[in-house]
Amino acid sequence: MYNSLVLAALLPLSGPSAGEQFASLSPPVRVGVLASESLVDPGDRVPVLPQRTRVAYAPDGESPIPAWGPATPTPQPVAPPAVPAPAPRTASTAPAAPSTFAAVANRPNVIEVRGRLEIPRHNRVVIGAQFQGQLMSLKTGQRDAKGNDVVGADGQPVMIPLRKGMHVVEGQLLGHFDTRYLESQRASAMSRLKVAQAEAENVILLRAALASINTEKAELAIFEESDRLHEGSVSRLEINRARLKVEHAVANYHLEDYKLNVIKKEELNVQQQEVEAADLMIHLRQIVSPISGMIIKIEKAEGEWLREGDPVFEIVQLDTLEVVCKVDANQYAPTNVLGKAVAVTTPLVDGKTEEFPGKVVFANPILDSGDTFDVHIEVQNRPSGVSWLLQPGRMVSAAIKL
Repeated sequence: MYNSLVLAALLPLSGPSAGEQFASLSPPVRVGVLASESLVDPGDRVPVLPQRTRVAYAPDGESPIPAWGPATPTPQPVAPPAVPAPAPRTASTAPAAPSTFAAVANRPNVIEVRGRLEIPRHNRVVIGAQFQGQLMSLKTGQRDAKGNDVVGADGQPVMIPLRKGMHVVEGQLLGHFDTRYLESQRASAMSRLKVAQAEAENVILLRAALASINTEKAELAIFEESDRLHEGSVSRLEINRARLKVEHAVANYHLEDYKLNVIKKEELNVQQQEVEAADLMIHLRQIVSPISGMIIKIEKAEGEWLREGDPVFEIVQLDTLEVVCKVDANQYAPTNVLGKAVAVTTPLVDGKTEEFPGKVVFANPILDSGDTFDVHIEVQNRPSGVSWLLQPGRMVSAAIKL
């Protein structure tokens, strides 16, 4: 049972008699109760009022009596902080930056990705030693403004040492290994070739065989004519012997003709191949640029002895770069982006940005662990003086237009 203080107004149990007026009610009584912890049962769930807290009761329409506890200041309304009005917008007179596509907010058909500029593998070449030998030269022919080789007073090309940052073109000679032994072999093969050429052009033996045929035929004709005029003047043995000499001369002629047109020419071809093989071995020991680009590394110096496979220098081609990005496979498929046009935006050193055209050249059909797939974007670089605007290693933004 709850302990509580019940205040009630006791009314008479019997009503007024006949003709008697009702007694007027007393005015409402205001009761102030001082609550304390002792007035509340600990087992009750009624919250305990703090001490010296006055509970005031008042009839409807009247204000309660103010509490007489410790004075507390009446809370004052707090004014909301002033918010400055936004500045009025003014039309910008600066021209908008050129863009391949619309603004990001207005292009739902564009995939925004980021990636790092890299040099494609086919545009980066590390030239190494193909044979074991001594590096004799790291020089290239000097070229004029039109790209023609400069020739010295002796009629030979003017050679200059290679250096980092030098631009070379495909097929340009950059140096060579020691080829002195190979050059001596080539000289010997060339001598044998000249002998074979002379033998292949020699028809003296063939002419001699033909003359022998004519001589033997003439002698046989004399014997036969003498025997016809004076029968028995020439024995049959001599006539048959003369006929055998003619047949032998004819056979010798055919042999010499075979030697001249078959064996000698085959020997000529063999010697020609030996010379070509020597030329090839000399050529393989020359260092020739396989691409057009810039030399960025020189690993060796002239006079060093190299083993097969040792790197000599590295050449890169910067006219085309590549960006590898990741695309969410839950929203797009590789077939959605393959071959699509791309606008690549990169910051420049002066704080500005520049846009470059690109194209998706590869979309990996195999997903990685993050449910994404790699996209390779080929970007066309632009020259800036002796350098390029796009620099490998820089992070760029790419917008793939679907």
